[in-house]
Amino acid sequence: MPKFNFIINSNQIADQLRQSVSAIQGRVRQEAEALSVSAHAFIIQKAQAELKGFQLQAFLGDNNRNVRWSKVDKNIWVVEIDESAAWVEDGRPSVSMATDTWLLKPGAKGVKTAKDGSTYRSIPMTSGRFTGPGQGKVGNPVLSSMVKSAMKQNKISLKKIDMNPDGSPKLGVVSKLNIQAPGSQGQFPFLYSEPRDQAAADLTGLQPHGGIFKLEGAVVTQRMGEKGKVIREAITFRTVSSKHQAEGRWMAPEVKGLHSMQAAYDYVQAQWQEVLRQLESEFNT
Repeated sequence: MPKFNFIINSNQIADQLRQSVSAIQGRVRQEAEALSVSAHAFIIQKAQAELKGFQLQAFLGDNNRNVRWSKVDKNIWVVEIDESAAWVEDGRPSVSMATDTWLLKPGAKGVKTAKDGSTYRSIPMTSGRFTGPGQGKVGNPVLSSMVKSAMKQNKISLKKIDMNPDGSPKLGVVSKLNIQAPGSQGQFPFLYSEPRDQAAADLTGLQPHGGIFKLEGAVVTQRMGEKGKVIREAITFRTVSSKHQAEGRWMAPEVKGLHSMQAAYDYVQAQWQEVLRQLESEFNT
C-alpha cells in the first residue's frame, strides 16, 4: 500500500499569519490532531459506503480494528490500514483459488493429496438455507427453487429439524434429494458447470465432461452453528483441485481497489486549507 505524509510547517504558518511560532503552535497542533482523527473516520465511512459483505468485513475487521489511528508523539499522528486488508485497499486481478494460499492451504480441513502429488478438497456449495442464522439465504435463486420443489415432492420439511431417538439433532447428511436435470447442457447451460474438452483434459490431467449439473448429488444437511443453533440447508459438494489452475477454474474475481488512503489524503489537504482560512481570520482580525 502506498504511504502518504502530510507535513505541517509551523514556521511557515506563523509567517503567513504574521505571528510568532509560540503564539500559534498550540492551536495548529490541536487542529492537526483533530484532522487526523477526521481522516481516520473518513476512511471508515468511505469503506462503509462503497464496500459490502466479505470485502467490507475484510477491510474493517472486527470493531474496525484494521483501520487504526494512533498518536506517536505530541506532533505526530498516524492513520494506518492493516496489511491483511491491502487487497481491498489496492485492488487485485482475478486470481486462482485452487492454490495452497487459498482453498488448498496445507493442513486445512479436508485438503488431501492425490497419488500424482496434486492436492484437492471437497467444497460444500449452499443452494438454500432453511433454519438457523441466515435463514432464507440462497445462492442461485433458480437452483434454490428447484431444491425446494424437490423437497416438497419428497415430503422433506424445509424447517423441521431431524432428530435422533435420544432427542438430539441429527448432524451431517439427513436426506438425499436425487434432483434430475430438466434438460441437457445445451438446453439449460446456466444449470451446468463449464464443459471440459479434451484439450483442457490433456492439459490438466482431469477427465473431460460436457458440463456437470449443478444440483447433482444435492443433499440436505444439518450442522451446529456458532451459537448452538442447528442449521439446515441444501448442499452440493464440488471438488477443487490444484490441477484446476491450468484451466482457469475456481477463479476469484478481480477486485477494484478502494484507494481510501489517497482519498483521505486529498480530503486532508482540502480541509487543511479551510483550517488555514479560519486561522487567518482569527489571528488577523
